[in-house]
Amino acid sequence: MTGMKKHYDGITTRMLSEIDTISDQMSHSGEKGRNNEQILAVCRTYPFQI
Repeated sequence: MTGMKKHYDGITTRMLSEIDTISDQMSHSGEKGRNNEQILAVCRTYPFQI
């Protein structure tokens, strides 16, 4: 596994964990979708600060 792939795999794992955590705390599916979109937008804007 290359260094970059390992790096991005780690970022992806942390991002998906964060999405799962927030989704578990939301009760309404619309809230889950909106918050998941916000997390992904932040990850695209600040990809190295997760």
